[in-house]
Amino acid sequence: MGMNVDIRTNLMEKTIRHFSKKNKLVVYYAVLLWAVLVIVPFTRSLAISLFGLIAFYCLIICIVSSTKTASVIRGLSTKEKMLMAGISALFLLFGGWYFSRYHFIPTWDNASYWMSTLQFNKSLFSSPRTAILQALDSVNTSDYNQLLCWILSFPVLVLPTWAGSFYTELILVLIPSSLLMSGFMKIQLERIRNSKGNVIPLWVIYCVFLLIPLAARPIFSGYLDGVGYLLFISLVIALLDDSLLSRKFSIIVIGLGISGAFLIRRWFVFAVIGLVVTVSIYWIFRMWFFDSARRRRVFLRLCIVVVLLALGALLPLLTLFRGFLWRSFSGNYSASYQSWTLYDSYIDKWGHLGYDFGWIWLVLSWISIIIFFVQFLMKKIAVKCFVDFVAIIFANYIGGITSVLVFWRIQDFSPQHWYIVVGFMSLAVYMPIFLELSFISVHLYRRISTIALIIISVVCLCSSFGLLVKNQIVQQVFGGTIQQPYRQSDVKEKGEFVEYLRNQTRGSSLVYFAAASSDLNSSLPYTYYLPSSTTSPFPVAGADVDSRDGFNTDFFNADFVVTSDPVSLHMSRDKEQVVYILNKLVRDHSSYVGRHYIEKRSFSFDNDVRVTVYEKTSSLTREDIIRLKNYFDSIYPDLPELFSDRFDSVLDQL
Repeated sequence: MGMNVDIRTNLMEKTIRHFSKKNKLVVYYAVLLWAVLVIVPFTRSLAISLFGLIAFYCLIICIVSSTKTASVIRGLSTKEKMLMAGISALFLLFGGWYFSRYHFIPTWDNASYWMSTLQFNKSLFSSPRTAILQALDSVNTSDYNQLLCWILSFPVLVLPTWAGSFYTELILVLIPSSLLMSGFMKIQLERIRNSKGNVIPLWVIYCVFLLIPLAARPIFSGYLDGVGYLLFISLVIALLDDSLLSRKFSIIVIGLGISGAFLIRRWFVFAVIGLVVTVSIYWIFRMWFFDSARRRRVFLRLCIVVVLLALGALLPLLTLFRGFLWRSFSGNYSASYQSWTLYDSYIDKWGHLGYDFGWIWLVLSWISIIIFFVQFLMKKIAVKCFVDFVAIIFANYIGGITSVLVFWRIQDFSPQHWYIVVGFMSLAVYMPIFLELSFISVHLYRRISTIALIIISVVCLCSSFGLLVKNQIVQQVFGGTIQQPYRQSDVKEKGEFVEYLRNQTRGSSLVYFAAASSDLNSSLPYTYYLPSSTTSPFPVAGADVDSRDGFNTDFFNADFVVTSDPVSLHMSRDKEQVVYILNKLVRDHSSYVGRHYIEKRSFSFDNDVRVTVYEKTSSLTREDIIRLKNYFDSIYPDLPELFSDRFDSVLDQL
């Protein structure tokens, strides 16, 4: 019997060495092929485009490769692989079908990073060196830098359409992040149960994570921010894994990943703040029940880990991206983005969070936690299992709450900002449910419960994506509609509108948009021609949100002004006074502003919106500008840099 074990062990070691050599050989040839592509001028831009994605995934692999999660994924059985591949295929079929229902012209955030990536690719194939330098410089100079564009450059190059670009994000981001989360969940369940393999199947966990509406919504809304989410999930897994204590200088790579998360998208710093809280609580809980000698060793080792993490995180920030640090600390973002605060009370904010996530999951989770505590009090759960459970659940709850509260000091969540908290929420909410299902000893009951879990996941996704009957009770239980296919019946009219402006301006006259809704705003002339062109056929200007944009004095230089009736707004009127007042004044021929314009042509857009183009016949007088200045000074006396100072600058030039 012992000889057979030795034979199997030796065979396994040889197999591992064989695959290790094979993988090294594959990597060697891949690097060699990439080097050849870089050297050859004809393929150099293509290789640089591909490098962004390769470097990103190499970072992810380096962060998670030493974790138990990676071991679980590498050790998947053929059956598990086939089941998970089938689930992924079904989800991608759903994604393809859902994207096929879209028919619209994306604007603003629905197109911003897609358009930026198209522009990056255009620059890359024009001058690779310039494109790279601009991408790196943008980190220090722009709130919307191009690191994300470089990472997704190749996928967007392959499928440049709006639906195609975001469909690839489902494949490249949502599937691997769900895989990592499910592997990590299984490890934690086995630790708490102190029983390897006797937990809910990995493919079931994967299915639940893949169908989380809040993780999928940003992609279906037109955000490429899922890249940061995947990186953040890898950081959570690495920092909550036992291998953290045995790692050496690879910890610096984790530190690089931490800085990389908020370099890719600045607001991920709020997720990192929550991650620091989560990791601290988790390891304090773990150390609390060690003996004094081991606790001392672990504490000292964690101190070294913190130093190396800080070194890795600060290295790029203090060398290449000092401008990013300066902008982050000097920018008054709470004032600039206060208009995006939609809910006045924290009760409304938390209620909205539960509504979007699905109250059924929260209720099932809390019931599972109560059952677990009862089992512990009845001494059916060992103390170590109880401590491990409390450590991971409590740490993620507190970390998530911290991230949310800090972010709410700036603004409320837009779709992409859910990535700040959805990782914490998923672990904290789903783990008690998975754990209690794992405790079910009767095979039939466990199978029925597992099927019910999958059905709930599917129903929640369908409810959140507007595929169920609009019923208030259903939405409260399974999650309200947070995403629907974007469909516009005025695409042709918008094309005629843009073409008309191009002909009238002859490509040189400035057009000011006194409109700021998702259907009509100053980005429309850019996005209408995407992906074939990434520039507007004529100069445009506008000011969308008062607290961020202030008064755009390009209004005085514009030869044409676009208005709408009713006024196109995307926020409440008091947050978009510039849009509202200019729109009203220009349309009123008897006003001190409107008397300088004549109506040229009108267009009919969806929702009975009448869009009108006005041409300036004479410039506003000094008295007109002073009158306009006094009006905005009375509304925004505390924002002189956005209003009064700008008017004064114009008046000084008259």
